[in-house]
Amino acid sequence: MASLTDTSYSFYEPMRKNWFIVQFDGFDDNGDPLTIACKTCTIPTLTTAENPLHRINDIVYTPGKSEYNAIEFTFYEFIKESVNNTDNSGVKMSAGEFLYNWQQNIHNAKTGVQGAKKSIAHNAAIVQINGEGQPVRVWNIYKCWPTSVEFASLDSADGSAQEVSCTVRYDWAESSNPVIETGDESTESTTEQPTV
Repeated sequence: MASLTDTSYSFYEPMRKNWFIVQFDGFDDNGDPLTIACKTCTIPTLTTAENPLHRINDIVYTPGKSEYNAIEFTFYEFIKESVNNTDNSGVKMSAGEFLYNWQQNIHNAKTGVQGAKKSIAHNAAIVQINGEGQPVRVWNIYKCWPTSVEFASLDSADGSAQEVSCTVRYDWAESSNPVIETGDESTESTTEQPTV
């Protein structure tokens, strides 16, 4: 009779939903709020269309065009902090202000100017980590830009932190699985810190 108990199962470490970091490249130092304030995000999903081929009495299928889903991010909204009042170099933007400015570079309703993709699209990475902060899975997202930025509604009866959500469209994504060495000698990742 097969055993339903596996002692090695006790040592499996599950990935945790809250162990992740989001990074965006191509911005200046003010990009930090997006990493610090990220609350939730969805994972890239590739969907391939089905092309039916009709025969006499049946239908067979071939793969059609493939498309990635849009990614949904939610950020905590912090109050803008001025570290140095003498100039703007010490101003830390909130996540919402950062996303709003990014969206304005895509389309500015006041001027009617719309930015070219090469100047508004950036790469990003969703980095899943273990309890020691080492990357265990990296989702690299290429040529992304926000299709919408939405600030949560205000409510005088609700004292919770305000959030800002952002829907991001991108061209493609790929996943990599960094190898983590275990044992007495080293617990460091065998891959370099992920960059986007």
